[in-house]
Amino acid sequence: MPIQFRLDGRKALVTGAAQGIGRAVAEAYMEFGAAVAACDVKKDKLDDLTAEAEGKGWTCVPYEMDVADRPRVREVVADADEKLGGIDTLASIAGIHSRYEIHEMPDEAWDRMIAVNLTSCFNLTKALLPGMAERGFGVIVQVSSVAGVVGSVTGASHYGAAKGGLIPYIRSLAREWGSRGIRANCIGPGLIDTEMKREIGEIALKAYLTNLPLGRLGTPEDIAGAAVYLASDAASYVSGQILKVCGGYLMA
Repeated sequence: MPIQFRLDGRKALVTGAAQGIGRAVAEAYMEFGAAVAACDVKKDKLDDLTAEAEGKGWTCVPYEMDVADRPRVREVVADADEKLGGIDTLASIAGIHSRYEIHEMPDEAWDRMIAVNLTSCFNLTKALLPGMAERGFGVIVQVSSVAGVVGSVTGASHYGAAKGGLIPYIRSLAREWGSRGIRANCIGPGLIDTEMKREIGEIALKAYLTNLPLGRLGTPEDIAGAAVYLASDAASYVSGQILKVCGGYLMA
């Protein structure tokens, strides 16, 4: 049987789809044959993605959604399930970043970070897993971070904590639901050339690149390639893993 990287016939829900990594993943999924429910809080950029998809003959259904809003997540999942015929793939990518020394961090900054970057995965999977299990097939692709493995080095302990919490959650999900035909994996990006990188500062950026084996920032497309692989049948025997896409920053 040939190795299959195509996603023909798949129905994917992609969060953070309006820009950056999320948009690259949404575009790649559609290019490889999937219909996509594209979710983000930025409606205008979602409209741009939808127009692009229509121009290329792709199927894209946009949803304005905050992944921390549990009732809205349930509403969107139910609607997308009906419109697309059953969501079988989740690419959970929406995330935020901010920098505070721990002793100066506002409580609301911690709470919002955990809600958007960690609890959102629970919100999404809780809503999607029963339908996936009923159909006997499902794929979860969750974007974590190398900061979730080694901790943040940029004054973002709340970011590292949230991204780190995703890894055992996804592994637990993979163990609990694998017998029902559901695979779940994490991608651990290094520093990617998106708007988020501006927050780390030029000195920290130069130091990071100096010690990086591949010597360049990652691109959203680098992460999209990994997301296509993990969603595809080429990864049908891969579950509970963290795939570090970080230019060699972490090698274990």
